[in-house]
Amino acid sequence: MILEKKAVFKIEEVATILGISKEEVTDLITNGDIDAVGSQKNLVKYYELMKFMGLDETEYKNSQNSLDISENQRSNPHTYSCEIDDLTEEEWDKMKTNVKKEHTPYFNRQKEKWCIALSLGKNEEGKRIRKIITGKTEEEVWAAYKEYIRQQDEVAPIADDTKCAKDGFAHQMGLQTYPHLQKVTFREHYKKFLASLESSISNDTYTSYIELSTHILEAMGDLKMYELNQQILVNFFRDMVTKQYSAGKSTIPNTYYSQSTLSKLYDLLKRFITGCSDQTSLLYIGMTNYMLSVRKPKSNALPKEEIKAFTDEEIATIFSAVKEDALIYCWIRILAETGARPSEALALQWKDIDFEEGSISINKALSKTRTHNIEEETRTTPYAIIKTLKNDGASRNHCRKIPISKGLVDLLKQWQQHTNYNKKMREGRVEHQTTQQVFTSPSGALWKYKDYNQKYKRLLKKAGLSLEGFNPYRFRHTFCTYLVENDVHVKYIQMLMGDSTLETVMNTYANVEKEKAYQQGFITSKRIQNIAEAQA
Repeated sequence: MILEKKAVFKIEEVATILGISKEEVTDLITNGDIDAVGSQKNLVKYYELMKFMGLDETEYKNSQNSLDISENQRSNPHTYSCEIDDLTEEEWDKMKTNVKKEHTPYFNRQKEKWCIALSLGKNEEGKRIRKIITGKTEEEVWAAYKEYIRQQDEVAPIADDTKCAKDGFAHQMGLQTYPHLQKVTFREHYKKFLASLESSISNDTYTSYIELSTHILEAMGDLKMYELNQQILVNFFRDMVTKQYSAGKSTIPNTYYSQSTLSKLYDLLKRFITGCSDQTSLLYIGMTNYMLSVRKPKSNALPKEEIKAFTDEEIATIFSAVKEDALIYCWIRILAETGARPSEALALQWKDIDFEEGSISINKALSKTRTHNIEEETRTTPYAIIKTLKNDGASRNHCRKIPISKGLVDLLKQWQQHTNYNKKMREGRVEHQTTQQVFTSPSGALWKYKDYNQKYKRLLKKAGLSLEGFNPYRFRHTFCTYLVENDVHVKYIQMLMGDSTLETVMNTYANVEKEKAYQQGFITSKRIQNIAEAQA
């Protein structure tokens, strides 16, 4: 029987040649009787079909040996004066630097030879196997390359801008191709995405995005973008849901990631992948939007305990513990009387305090900033800054004025005198241009929030108090609870709190109502107790 000489045959062609059905050919391939190639194992090579049919054994052997593909050895095919070698990492990096494409012939001036590089499958360590074919002419290198490809069981996906893809050889061989823009690594492209966010969000938010992105890059950073798929994304979120980290002083992973963390990771990846698939985006690389079918993960973390208002006894205990430090005592008194966020109180300037009226105007907040180098994955040490209020727009709804007691007015006057008469602090404030700030470090420089908080904790510890449950932010919740219990209108409470929505107020209101309902429950328990005692 004479068999038409062609590189590969489709399943229907094999069925016609063998005189059997396509289903029977598929069974032969599944059972290993015929070796097939292609991503769907739907193509049979010429010499494999000859082998199965028992035709012209000599020709079969010649087709097998036309190129010597043994690992780590050079081959000298009879028909072509070409050589095949492993492609070293150094040569691979040089190729990328010189913008040389795989699966496309190019002339190497140093070797004075034509070359063509290609990637096959991966080795046991997961590293890509790369080869380079060299020869005297472009034509013989290309012919040797095509013959070598025909003999491979696995070839890495091929970019659509290569000669192999353009001339239809990749399609003929059933090789997977991808848009050439996806040749970049996930890490490189994701860094462009992060860099594009910097100018549109606050430094705090940007810093949190970069810290969260370490999880993403650790899992997918080394992938080529064409290797990314829906299953990889699903697996990433599945792993993040079940993964635990070490919280507090524990050295053993004991805490699941919160719903907030998982939601932010999901939103980051959704924005990134959407950009990669949106033709109007600068991130566009012709990718499928895999995130459309990926569900937002749900955390395994236990719900956080509800924040409770301080009791009068707890507040008195805290005052007693911090009173020895005038700076911290002034700060805590402001928090207790105004319900300000800790960072808002620490940003106060003397002009914000009306000593005559007895009020404080809140219009800014203490924050921190740092510079990030996305390319080198480095960042500077954070330093303190004063910024506008959180989420405060043109309407300035978050700015507010709150009355304070005469006792706090007197306390602040005493603190102002101390900052003026303490030589070291006075001169330091002049040097650091912080003379208008109510709170600074003893040397006059702006402190970060954690510096004040550490000093506060040391005072509590010195007084023998537990650090748990005494977060300064809890004074804000206490302030809101007092107003709710005294039937202040929810809109007024929102204005005094400087909140964008009524959510915080309504949550506090609900907690207060729960407590009232709990107390009412004693009516039934006391009644039943009386009945039981009457029968005794």
